Amino acid sequence: MRPPPLLAAVLAVAPWLAGCGEGATPPLPPATDTARTAFEVAQGFHVPDPERIPSRLATNPGTPHGDYVGSLACNRCHEEEYRRWRGSFHSRTLYDAVDATIFGDFETPTVYDDGLTAFRVRPFVREDPATGRKRYFMEIRFRPVHEGGPMDVKEADTYGSGTLPDLEAHPVVEILYAFGNRRHQPYVARYPDGRYWVVPIYWNDVEREWMYDGFRAYTYSCANCHVTGIRSLAAPWHAGQQPLPMTHSVDGPRYLPPPDQEGWADGSVGCETCHGPGRAHVEAVEALGPEEYRRRLRSGEKQPTIYDGKRGTLEQRTDQCGQCHNFMTESTVTWVPKPHGFDRAPVREPIKPSPGNMGWQFYHDGSHMSPCTVVEVYRGSKMYREGVDCTECHDPHGTDHWADLKLPVHDNSLCISCHQDLAALEAQTAHSRHLAGSPGNRCVECHMPRHMVFTNGVQRMSDRIYSHEFSIPTGRRRVGGPPSACNICHTDRTHQWTQDTLALWARERAAREALVGPGPDADGPGR
Repeated sequence: MRPPPLLAAVLAVAPWLAGCGEGATPPLPPATDTARTAFEVAQGFHVPDPERIPSRLATNPGTPHGDYVGSLACNRCHEEEYRRWRGSFHSRTLYDAVDATIFGDFETPTVYDDGLTAFRVRPFVREDPATGRKRYFMEIRFRPVHEGGPMDVKEADTYGSGTLPDLEAHPVVEILYAFGNRRHQPYVARYPDGRYWVVPIYWNDVEREWMYDGFRAYTYSCANCHVTGIRSLAAPWHAGQQPLPMTHSVDGPRYLPPPDQEGWADGSVGCETCHGPGRAHVEAVEALGPEEYRRRLRSGEKQPTIYDGKRGTLEQRTDQCGQCHNFMTESTVTWVPKPHGFDRAPVREPIKPSPGNMGWQFYHDGSHMSPCTVVEVYRGSKMYREGVDCTECHDPHGTDHWADLKLPVHDNSLCISCHQDLAALEAQTAHSRHLAGSPGNRCVECHMPRHMVFTNGVQRMSDRIYSHEFSIPTGRRRVGGPPSACNICHTDRTHQWTQDTLALWARERAAREALVGPGPDADGPGR
């Protein structure tokens, strides 16, 4: 007995309703085995080790000052939150340069010299005779003019700091700190005048080689997102001094102190970054005792002495993350929560596409490229419009999961905690059209495409970083824009193939729904 024509059509595409992976019949005659190719590409994606910097060695170098007490003070009452935070990436944003924390190859005698940039750099290591521990150094010299070196310091000033360390007087400098714990590791040195500098080469831990970046004044350029409680002044201490970036708030800009007074309270994205300076809170709790303080707070007898982010609005909570995860949002130096929260919105100057940032902050069609604008991207997503904030997925205090996610994503646990209609594995494979356990069956690979590229305008420092646009793959692509999610893995296929495949899946779904009604993939690929 022959099945009806419509049922025959459904049966003919049944293998694709179950999955699209090795052994499945592809919808179009392939030039290569696209499923195998996609699997191999996905297997090659870089997976950083969360413990690459051991949490016990995330030393958070800094000195409490003023109203800042440092995260360690919070441990007295908030032991569990502090314990989790110590294992988070937020606690490992600056750390001492010691043997177990250094990624870079300081042991092999070599001189970094690419023939193009302003410096020759020789990394090397010495053993301290008194302690036996390794100490890390760099010898940094200008390339001579007759060998293509810079004519003057200004020409060598990659980041436009307006000045550079005196390399003639101090060519050798000790590496004190490092930052970065995923794909690359820059290094911080302090020159004799007291100024902290990021030295001009960093270690790319994916490529396992030194790369050029250029000198950056650390406290001016990087510290805002890597430490808490930067020391600053309300007025310049010398003529022509530029204010700290993004501190031109309604309260006035802030300025770095003289070099020998530079510093910060906590070498991490610490508790006080999100909760505000803690001295008044610590003093109040010490005066009353923790239980009595909490009782009075609950009864209304006492007003809060520190900010609880749960009281904020969606916009405020997003802005808090955006201080660091969205370039050109007001600095943590001036946008600081008071005990009752924020009394105004931060100053924001979203980066716009321009001829100068195409290809390193934006794709040539104007799409965001930099993961440092992740909050700007997220604000445009359906998730944000539906009222989902960052902390629905991430726990800023830290978790045991990658990126401090509340649940893992490799098995879709995080996504299905809300999308319950896809809780069953059968529903997931019907939705994704990929085999269970394959990368293509992970929600994030399709809806958070890996097309973000971290670059400083000099080097491509890392790529294949998840976007937070939460889009639905279509295969349609503007000229010069990011690749479709499908083509990030299916590198042997064109975007037209993606469009054709998704269109075929849509026809299959329509045929099935005509027989059995809508399935779990009603809003799935090919919509």
